[in-house]
Amino acid sequence: MTLAAMWVHDGAVCAIADSAVTLYEPGRSGPTSVGQKREESSFRVDEAVLKLMPIGKVAVVAGAGRGSSVEAFAHHLRSFLQDRMPFHRAIHSAHRRALDTDLPGAEWDALVGTFNGDSPQILHCGTDDRGRVFEVRPQFGFIGSARDLLGPGLLDGLQKSNGSPSSITTSAQAFVYRELAQDAGLFDNGIGGPVFAGALHQDGFHWQPDTMIAFCTDELFENLRGPRSPAPDWMLDLVFVGVRDDVGFCFSTYLSRGKGHAVVRAFHNRLTESPFSWYQKWEPMLGRATRNPDRVIFLHRTRPGICILRDLHSGSPVFALGEGGRCALHPALVQFVDQGLRVAPGETVDVRWASALA
Repeated sequence: MTLAAMWVHDGAVCAIADSAVTLYEPGRSGPTSVGQKREESSFRVDEAVLKLMPIGKVAVVAGAGRGSSVEAFAHHLRSFLQDRMPFHRAIHSAHRRALDTDLPGAEWDALVGTFNGDSPQILHCGTDDRGRVFEVRPQFGFIGSARDLLGPGLLDGLQKSNGSPSSITTSAQAFVYRELAQDAGLFDNGIGGPVFAGALHQDGFHWQPDTMIAFCTDELFENLRGPRSPAPDWMLDLVFVGVRDDVGFCFSTYLSRGKGHAVVRAFHNRLTESPFSWYQKWEPMLGRATRNPDRVIFLHRTRPGICILRDLHSGSPVFALGEGGRCALHPALVQFVDQGLRVAPGETVDVRWASALA
């Protein structure tokens, strides 16, 4: 159960994946990092894994299905390439090695973004109910349980979008976060948690810039225009998503509310360094990082509007956090964001981009 997609854009392979996995025992209770509610039926689903795995500078793997099989495939692919095996031979050898160690009946899928000469390429391998799968996906690949639920909308949005691979991928993240916020059943289907993304270029895989997702209500903007500013925390939730050393991390007010301290959750896989080593290195810097996102995605909790701010390192803060979890939006941004989110259900949604405080 997964959302994982890759597509070719402007000479790069863009990739996106959620972090939800199915457990063999009950997981956490309470909301997810992005505010999804867990019903009793979804207690065996948790946000736990970084599903994008860069392989040196030559490839990136995204997986769905049995996670240990996907990670074994990525691990073998990296090992064979480190031994200087040609890429075409390495990917087939890794595929066979992963299949040899699978449990009977295990099903998994992996998308592999790479380059064939100067041309970006997407490969699909894994298993299905008929056995081994290996095929080339020319421009777009989508695997996991979200393929039918979110695939058509995501593909439609990508076909209408313009801009750099990084901008297009941020728009794709915004689309997925909007769907997670407005469709309560997605987590029951194993889809959700922080969404990580990036793009493979000729010089390697580049993770998306640090991004803050702000989930807003109509009351937020009414409050900010009136005498009661700053707004109480229930009008706005903030989710910060970043990556350091190929390990994802997330700060979320959904997780920290009522605890009196910030909660930062990390997302690993078999190819990353040990959680203990990573925390030792990065924990002192995470709090500072979450206060300085490169981009902010504004979403309404019930309306379909999307508004994105970029180029945020201008010295002017987007948010001011006060006592008791209260939060104020920079006055210069209130009208721009409010207008961008006021889209009635059913209306065409255009992602609004702007440089911060421009």
